[in-house]
This record gives sequence, C-alpha cells and structure tokens, in this order.
Amino acid sequence: MVGCDGIPLNVRESVARDTRANGAVPQPGSGLAQKVEDLKEFYGNGIIIGITSETDKAESGPFVAYFSTNNFRTSWKERFEQTGTLISAKSARKIFGGKEDINHLYNLMAFVKTEYNNCFVAVSNGNQTDAIVSGQVCSSMGLKESTRQYRYKEDAHNTPRINGLVVFRTGWDGPKIEKAEMGIIKKNQTSDSVTHEDYNIEPMVRGKARLITTYSGLNQGPLPSFEGEPRTINISANGINELVDEMEGCMGAPEYRVALAVAKIDKAGRFNTRIKNYRD
Repeated sequence: MVGCDGIPLNVRESVARDTRANGAVPQPGSGLAQKVEDLKEFYGNGIIIGITSETDKAESGPFVAYFSTNNFRTSWKERFEQTGTLISAKSARKIFGGKEDINHLYNLMAFVKTEYNNCFVAVSNGNQTDAIVSGQVCSSMGLKESTRQYRYKEDAHNTPRINGLVVFRTGWDGPKIEKAEMGIIKKNQTSDSVTHEDYNIEPMVRGKARLITTYSGLNQGPLPSFEGEPRTINISANGINELVDEMEGCMGAPEYRVALAVAKIDKAGRFNTRIKNYRD
C-alpha cells in the first residue's frame, strides 16, 4: 500500500519507528528522510475530495473523505457516527458501571438533496459544517461567504478550520460535479489576525483528488499549519472498500489514527458511506 505522497507505507512506518526511537524528526538532506519530507506523519484533521477510477467507468464517481488523528492519549475517545445522511464526531469515555459518557462535538459531514436533482456535501472540522449547509440551502453560498465569520480555533495549537463543499447534479448518467471548493481558516504567522484561504478545485478528473489538512504534517511543537493550495493525489481504488484503505494512507502514522469517514456518491445519487473508528 502506498501513502498519499507516493511513499510505500511499510517504508514510512519503518522510518517512523526509527525516528521515534531516536527521539528526533529527520532533517532535510538525511537520505530516506529527505524523500519522505520529514515523514509528515501528523496531519491533525484532513479533507479529501476527488473522483474514483473504477475499471468500469460507469462505476466511477465523486467522493468525500474526512479523517481525524491525534498524537496524544486521553480518557476521552473520539469517534464518528452516522445518523441518516449526517456524520458527526463524538467523544466518549467509560464511567461508573461500565456505561459511556458521550458528548457531541460537531457535525463533520452532511449530504443534502435539494431541488432539480441537485445535492451537495458539506464537510469541515467544526461547527462551520452547519453554516455551510445553511448558506448553500438558503442562498447557494460558497465556502467564502458561509465561513467568513469564523476564526481559527483558539486552542494550544491555534488549530486551523478546514472546510469543503461539493455540489452535484444527478442524472441518468450519474452525478456530475457542478462546484467543488476547499478552504482553510488559520492564524496569521506574525499576529493574531485571521487568514481565510478558499480554493476552487475544479475541474476534477477520474483518478485524482485534492487533500487539505489542519497541520503541515511535521510533528513538532508548535504544530505548523497547512500551507499552500490543496495537494493533488492519485486515486487507484476500485470500490469503496479499497477507497477506505487508500484514504488510510493519507492519515500519517498509524498510531495517531482516530477515525475516518468516506462517502461516495453512486450513479443513482445515493450517499454510500464507510466509517472506521480506530480507538473503540
């Protein structure tokens, strides 16, 4: 299996183990470490939007994936759950008597059908998902208009907010992407001001996807935010189960994986999903 940067996962994981054992992140110019770009093993949250490349072209279709990773352990365990066409992030911990205390964190992905055979998927790492849905339903707003009131998350790492929106039109020949956008809201590097970066990621083609994450991947403190336009990655999966496996390769070090949600729109315009929780 190959990761999103083209590095075989067994190679990445071997180097990652050696790196953690030595207590340092490899620096540029250090042989294999240079090839894997300092391992880029901790990305935080990530959004991936693309089109699959099934052998049967009629089965190819758009998909949206969202993942969560965490490089520290707590008594709370984040998990993804689906209710209808809404996927949410929740946190749970065991309490007295073996029962679970569960908190709703945020709606991370919503699939909404609108009039005239249209539908859309909104995705984010916070409550801005609900704002994107409202903006699209009420006024056909894009990401920029729907999320302009938000700031980065004012936590220990000033975690950026990442957002995605895909609008489809469904017909006899399957869903067609009419609009695809990704965005990031992050702290300015030199002040507390907010930087909004929004990208139109069209046109989209079979076998390609775009990826945006909260952090750059370099596992150091403070965690550096994602920089530049969403990365282009190749998609070779044949079917949603293989797609889940391929998306895992984008999540960085296996021990940091928390949860993954993958949604593929089939040719009938249905929302087909897979959710994988790694810490249950």
